[in-house]
Amino acid sequence: SVLSGAEADALAQTLRQRLGTGSATFEAGSTRLTEGSADVLRRAASVLKAHPQFVIELQAHADPSERNAFDLSAARARAAKRVLTEAGVPFEQIEAAAYSDSTPLTRGTSDAERERNRRVVIKLLRRR
Repeated sequence: SVLSGAEADALAQTLRQRLGTGSATFEAGSTRLTEGSADVLRRAASVLKAHPQFVIELQAHADPSERNAFDLSAARARAAKRVLTEAGVPFEQIEAAAYSDSTPLTRGTSDAERERNRRVVIKLLRRR
């Protein structure tokens, strides 16, 4: 069934509180998470395990300067899903999607700006 506005908002708020300002990003040209990113995903896992009735989509992104951006973002989605499942989130609770370099957060060219684009985003999809 579809998430109600209040139900989705409450879970999204819980995730924001638990994650704080943390984000999950990747090293350039790689599926390796940057320092602290696995911890961000494990904090998300603790929330998701407490709400097993929800399905999420992991939306993985690449930096526009990266080669094979679609394949790389698909591999990043799988890597992030692996962290969540190893932390106890049921495999069926997670859908992984590759967004390639189609939706950059920034068009900047500094290392920090490019890293912001190499990210995984958690989107609440529906109830199971």
